[in-house]
Amino acid sequence: MSVTKVEELQELIVRWVFDNSPQNWTKYCHYIELVKTGEDFENSSSSVWFHNNEEVDYRVDVNNRYLLLKLFFELNETMHNSKEYWTTCKMKVTVDGQYNFDFGYDIPPRLMGSAEDLLYHPDYESF
Repeated sequence: MSVTKVEELQELIVRWVFDNSPQNWTKYCHYIELVKTGEDFENSSSSVWFHNNEEVDYRVDVNNRYLLLKLFFELNETMHNSKEYWTTCKMKVTVDGQYNFDFGYDIPPRLMGSAEDLLYHPDYESF
């Protein structure tokens, strides 16, 4: 894993937040689930801008949202080791430029529950 490439991708994601944010915001939160299936990813995500702890009703253009998703895919590809990819990421960015990425490696909550999801669990990789 190249730390500089990871940092570069995280900074690109943070730059995306600033470039696509509403005028009045103080914090941005993003949660994404990515599960690698072959060459593809299944994903689910949500994001919210806040102004002084009040949610800002704001929509991002679909094409711009797709660019953010691509950056998260690339971040996951860059960070994975030979065994696993991260499956969840909680990100927070504040208007003063501080940010944090928190990664998880368990089955994502939104993708849990169906028999098909067992295919992604390490205990069920081979039958």
